[in-house]
Amino acid sequence: MARVVPAPPRGELRRGQRPSLPGPLVAACLYAALIPLQPVLTLPDGSALRFAGSEVVAPFVFLAALVRPRRRLPAGLAGLALAIPLLAFFSTLVAAGDRVLSGYAIGKTIGIFYLVGFCFALVRATEPGAEAAVLRALAWGALWSAVVGLAGFAASLAGIQTTLVEGTRLCSTMPGDPNIFCSVLAAGLLITAMDRQLSTTARLVRSVILLAAILATGSRSGLVAALVAITACTFLRNLDAWITAARTGLVVLAVGVAATLVLLTGPGAAAAHILRDHLWRTFTVESRFDLYAAALRQFTEHPIGGLGIGGFNDLNTWNHGGRAEHFAVHNTYLWALVDMGVGGGLLLVGLIAAGAVRCVRAAVRRPAHESAAVVAAGLLAMAVFNVFIDGFYQRHFWVLMACALGIPARQRVRRLAAWEWRGRRERSLAYSGVR
Repeated sequence: MARVVPAPPRGELRRGQRPSLPGPLVAACLYAALIPLQPVLTLPDGSALRFAGSEVVAPFVFLAALVRPRRRLPAGLAGLALAIPLLAFFSTLVAAGDRVLSGYAIGKTIGIFYLVGFCFALVRATEPGAEAAVLRALAWGALWSAVVGLAGFAASLAGIQTTLVEGTRLCSTMPGDPNIFCSVLAAGLLITAMDRQLSTTARLVRSVILLAAILATGSRSGLVAALVAITACTFLRNLDAWITAARTGLVVLAVGVAATLVLLTGPGAAAAHILRDHLWRTFTVESRFDLYAAALRQFTEHPIGGLGIGGFNDLNTWNHGGRAEHFAVHNTYLWALVDMGVGGGLLLVGLIAAGAVRCVRAAVRRPAHESAAVVAAGLLAMAVFNVFIDGFYQRHFWVLMACALGIPARQRVRRLAAWEWRGRRERSLAYSGVR
């Protein structure tokens, strides 16, 4: 009797099968791969806005979504995402009556509409199942930037200074912001480590490069996000939690024993001392608490409408190194509360939670969606990262959110007619009788 192999669900690929690359998917993949290329432009008022090389191909994605849309957006999750820029617009419009809006505030307000709109366009322009290709492009972007950055980091150790290193911290092609660069590396490490189409050797080599770049950034928030991503995806990929926990415990134990043996050597102890000094910075923790205290105070003063987008940055001046500077909140959730009020905070949390839950449901069902576990883990990692850094405007976050929108929430079930059900049941009983 011939073995019946169930076909993959809609949007899924059989193992070893590579997706076709139509024009819109090529543009989407180029966008994801160019995300780490982010120069900073200074506006006339002195504020800085970060642009990405991916913006060069973004118009092609928008055009494809308008001319030939291939998918519908899920109403609930898309509605949550759309409500954020609308609320941001009205809160900023009200704030314009009390203060002159800076170029920073106007740019940030426009940026929210752009990022949400591109997220929708990415879903509409690509076919079902395109998530795997887009994620691999995102991982490739993190890899090439890590290689370039590590070369610059090695040059800095030899006394050659470049914009690839900020002080002693690696920022590579995202000058001035090693924390955001580390979050891109964390997403790339997650996707690379979980990519079953890569050989074991390729995964190991690429993961080592990405991990080395993560450590070179000196970003504790990005390192924690990477650990959360790998742990979450490991549990989502293996439904038996006890076996997964046991395997994870054995791996942690083996790594701990190996690290202890290395630390007992002279070079190992010296390397550990250098790494500790590279990661440990008490002054950044203290400055974060000052920002958080100011944000909470201003939120209590304007809990409903908020200060408008860019309000916290524009209305607070900080003495940094003998000069007056403006800073963001460095906490995405506090930023949403202080700039958009309690409604903005609830919408932001609801968006991330709804996207992660949607992917978790797709990951645990049978058959599971190929990319759902990776996207869920990536969103959980960004949720943790957002506690310490403003991650809402990061393009890789919105690429992950677009993947969450594109992943089907539930498996399509085809109802069988009565005669089909009886026929299948009779064949099943006959087979069980002669087995």
